[in-house]
Amino acid sequence: MTAPLLDDCAGRIARAAVAISGFSADTFSQAIRNVLTALPEDAQLEVFAEFAAQDRLLEWLEQAGRPTRSTIHSTPDGLNFSLWLQDALLIRRDGTAEISPAFDRYDDLNLARHVVGALDLPVAEAAIPVDGGNVITHGRFAVLSADSGVEVEACRQFDPSRTVLPIGTSAPCASEETRATDRPMPGWRETLNYLSKASTHQPIFHLDHMIAAAGHNGGTPRFLVGCPRSGAETAEHPMWPHAQPEAFDEIAQVLRDHGADVIRNPQPLAWVDRPEQSYRRWFHLPVNNVLIDGSTVLLPCFANESWPELAAVDEANTALWQGLGFDVAPIPGMMQLAEAMGGPRCMVKVLERTPA
Repeated sequence: MTAPLLDDCAGRIARAAVAISGFSADTFSQAIRNVLTALPEDAQLEVFAEFAAQDRLLEWLEQAGRPTRSTIHSTPDGLNFSLWLQDALLIRRDGTAEISPAFDRYDDLNLARHVVGALDLPVAEAAIPVDGGNVITHGRFAVLSADSGVEVEACRQFDPSRTVLPIGTSAPCASEETRATDRPMPGWRETLNYLSKASTHQPIFHLDHMIAAAGHNGGTPRFLVGCPRSGAETAEHPMWPHAQPEAFDEIAQVLRDHGADVIRNPQPLAWVDRPEQSYRRWFHLPVNNVLIDGSTVLLPCFANESWPELAAVDEANTALWQGLGFDVAPIPGMMQLAEAMGGPRCMVKVLERTPA
């Protein structure tokens, strides 16, 4: 019998892994330090790092107060991997790892193989070719992207103990588009719907940017689903026409129709500018890319000197989680990861949980 996938919202984080290249340590240093500091002190952390990043990581782990609960593992020379360890492997409750049979981002698939080998995790053939950013497991539900293209029966075998719910919109969402714009001034170009391929049925390329497991309402699993309308209102932004709020609404309704409890939370559009290239890239702020540790949510926060209006978004989401009975551990400085299309859940692969 296949063991259930590790639940995103059940129990304390006992063991987790991250992967840090020299490039990531250079580019995202403050964000990485903030995530390491936010992780529970009693969790064992497996750090996979290029040699060029290891001295800094030792220093950061000491500053985070967790040197004795962390192990640094060297990655193979020449391996070109991203910061997003979440995506190329799945973890089941019995510790079995499933590595996606196909994954085309950098050398992340080879990194996943190295991680499970170094940790001596049992490995099983992945039932379906999906990545961790498009799988959210909570209570009786396993939510995955409808764009996986997997047959219904294969979906049932993915996690037989749960209702496997391939989720998406009824009609395709807008795909990536680069066009001329006069924002912020004439002569610029902008990219909308970044990383969204043609004929996809979700408004963001990974579901965990817009959906978070958030405890239970009675015995019913609860999910947060982002709302671009309230995001724009909270940040006092215009309601940009390319925010696709109807797609978020439809996905929230699909979850409700299958018996989940759904709460909407503010998720505005944001952008990153490259003035030297006269270029702007838009993205939905990944407010729901959270980590749950028992009754505590590790919550990404995005306000900074360039984005003071996002303080209202951070505060609204903090208050919402607190109202649901969670303690909130804010992780500041997450705009640095958001601009690279990631967040804390993308970075941290939870390997083991214990009862809260």
